[in-house]
Amino acid sequence: MLDRVYCVLNYWDGIVSGVAGYRGEKYYFERIFDDLKDDWSDEYNLTYLNDDIFLLELENWRYWRLWKTRWSKDEIPKIPHPLEYKKLRETTSYEEIVKNCENKSEKIWRLTEQNYQNDLIIDRYLKEREPSLKLKGVFIRENIEGNKTKIKWSSL
Repeated sequence: MLDRVYCVLNYWDGIVSGVAGYRGEKYYFERIFDDLKDDWSDEYNLTYLNDDIFLLELENWRYWRLWKTRWSKDEIPKIPHPLEYKKLRETTSYEEIVKNCENKSEKIWRLTEQNYQNDLIIDRYLKEREPSLKLKGVFIRENIEGNKTKIKWSSL
């Protein structure tokens, strides 16, 4: 049976992490790196996501896709890349960022800050939980967009 990939969170020569279904539930998955082969394995750690965390992941996925669309089409106003904003927020308050930026669109900055706050909640959730499953996975129609990607899970 093929399960839906809801979002791709990290992509490096293939999907590294994201959110997918498994047996009717939603899971964060992360590919396991094989140190002996010095390459990614076909094994994944899966961590169960409750409905609230799953919805935050989808919100953040929409933000990333908006950023990617605006970036690739060179649209104005630009929105900050999620990782760049996260690094900036480690040393600068939201108020200070908005005050000193060229782009004064309040809507964009609220959206960017919400994405950052969602990330903090998701990160804390994942750090507080051990992966609940370890499975092999094969992606079908793999792409960074994840919108048509499926995965076939199997036992180790």
